Amino acid sequence: MGHDKRNVPLTVPRLSPFIAPYVGVVLFLVLQTSLFAHEAPNVRCGFIENFTRIDSRGNLIAGQTRPSLPFSLESSSGHVRVHYTTSGVDAVPATDDDGTGIPDYVEEAVRSLEIAWDYETGTLGYLPPPSDSLSGGSAAIDVYLLDLSKAGPTGNGWYGITNFDEQIAFGTLERYTSWIEVDNDFSPDDRNVHGQRVFVTTGIDGLRVTTAHELHHTIQVGAYGVSRVPPLQPMVYEMTSTWMELAVWPALRDWATYMAQLLKNPEFFPFSAPGAGNGYPWGWYGAVLHSYEGKHILRTTWEHIALGERPFQALDNACDAEGVPLEQMFCDALRVLYRTGSRGKTNPILPFADSLPEINLYVDQSVKVPSDVVSGILKPYDVRAMRFSVPSVVDPNLPLSVTILLTWPNTSAMILSDLNSVTPFTVTLTASPSGSDTPLNGSSWGVRVSPAEICFQIEGVQTERTESPYPLPIVYGTQQILSVPLPSALPGDVATVTLLIPSMVAIRSDTAPVVLDDTRIVVNWNVPSSLRPGIYLLNVDCAGTTALHKIVVR
Repeated sequence: MGHDKRNVPLTVPRLSPFIAPYVGVVLFLVLQTSLFAHEAPNVRCGFIENFTRIDSRGNLIAGQTRPSLPFSLESSSGHVRVHYTTSGVDAVPATDDDGTGIPDYVEEAVRSLEIAWDYETGTLGYLPPPSDSLSGGSAAIDVYLLDLSKAGPTGNGWYGITNFDEQIAFGTLERYTSWIEVDNDFSPDDRNVHGQRVFVTTGIDGLRVTTAHELHHTIQVGAYGVSRVPPLQPMVYEMTSTWMELAVWPALRDWATYMAQLLKNPEFFPFSAPGAGNGYPWGWYGAVLHSYEGKHILRTTWEHIALGERPFQALDNACDAEGVPLEQMFCDALRVLYRTGSRGKTNPILPFADSLPEINLYVDQSVKVPSDVVSGILKPYDVRAMRFSVPSVVDPNLPLSVTILLTWPNTSAMILSDLNSVTPFTVTLTASPSGSDTPLNGSSWGVRVSPAEICFQIEGVQTERTESPYPLPIVYGTQQILSVPLPSALPGDVATVTLLIPSMVAIRSDTAPVVLDDTRIVVNWNVPSSLRPGIYLLNVDCAGTTALHKIVVR
């Protein structure tokens, strides 16, 4: 919950079995777009299709037929060459504001690719992708601008595709030259074969993040290699390319739509899941790896992949080589996952974390005397967050909001992609803590987590009373939840919320549980979609107390 003025940290982090500082700073840049207009698709690029395309001998199939487009523009450096057309379904936008005779979209594609090239190979120090000789007309990396809104085996559409061309290294670690396809306009009006919107990030912004993403795939398969040691772990490939979007374009937020999926359903996305789709919601983790000053953990990971190591093994070895054990780092990063939404102002890793949703809670309840126990199952590098209202020794009328975040950092199971490996866990909050329990500052209670292999963090604050509902005014069609304060209630109580017009005629009544919203004790009332602009009254009845509030809908 952080260190802003209203928050009172309960304890220093407890890492079991590791103890380490929480480090890292990133510059926060201007947020340009709304993040979560709709859910992001599970897969955004066609790299995995080529990654897994094999022949009868188990070799990857390369040498796909390149598109034939009439025009091209090569960068002055000779690094990239962009192919395009101005007619037909693949036509790029015709706008040419600078009067060069070349569509602005094409010029921006070249410029974006060069910016990504300079950052990824220059600033970050990755090896450049190999030349494809003269395929495509020159030694440059070729990028073809095509309508990809209906691409893919299911027609869901892709942002871009990195295609394997000529094989230049053989064995368990294969390397390839490659060429790229990128959507021709990233139009907000594009629909896939199912009639669904394709792109979360559109226009030039979609072009920029995709070129950064796909360019790193060409670096991966050309300079470092495709690990063919089973089980395949393309998650690391997509995680790295997704982080490149954030690294090259920090103000653009396409990566955040995927992280939002992780925050909403953390149990669906254990870090250890090896599939390519898992790399998107964990793309932000590259920022954690990059935050250790003077270390190059992610680049070192790729150097280990180039030695023939499976990707998860390479990540673990890279962390050890840089002196930051993966288990320790991952447990530290639980704070990054927690410090989003209303707590996002204190997140030193992710730009504008306050615009992300808050992590979904496994439990959210008041503790019961003399102790409260929560149990469950964790997969390797799974994450759970649970919140409790705990009695305070400072003010019995203002309980503590205690959040416990935990993970099972079983690296050996992750390296083997052992998807059947699980462990039960137990979290005990007790009013009579033993000497080995973690005390909660401001409370006589303590916390115990078992087994010992579970790594956990504790954060918490003194709760506070809020006088008025928030956010107000309600913006019609935008806000779905109104948080209504309950001065005398405790989390777990049930409140009745009645909506009235100013003449005191009731038009709706709902019940909902009392919860902790960070520091505030509230009932979250679902705003009816049929509610029209105007002035209304809310009558809230809970725990023997009734309160009347005026609300405004605009």
